[in-house]
Amino acid sequence: MNKALRDLASSVGLDEPGQKMLRWRFGLACATRVEHLLEAPGALACLASLSQFVTGTLDAASLDRAAQEIARISNPIRVPTPSTALVMLQNLPLLPLRMRWPERL
Repeated sequence: MNKALRDLASSVGLDEPGQKMLRWRFGLACATRVEHLLEAPGALACLASLSQFVTGTLDAASLDRAAQEIARISNPIRVPTPSTALVMLQNLPLLPLRMRWPERL
């Protein structure tokens, strides 16, 4: 956030506890400006959920589910647990010791 934006947020008390809905609306306005860059259908659905929440047509529990979904979508790389890492290693093909050119191309 740049200085002008921080000053604006401070002037309206955006960080005060009573301004939670204003923060949601501000976040929605920011996300809507870059909506055309979203490619994943799930991301667009989550943005729609936020829009419904700020208009009062979606409850907080549904918004929480949408937040969990966008976290899953936006972070597809997971650190494997030791057991899943072992399975991954076991499924890797063994590298050949010698490479041979095919007889025919």
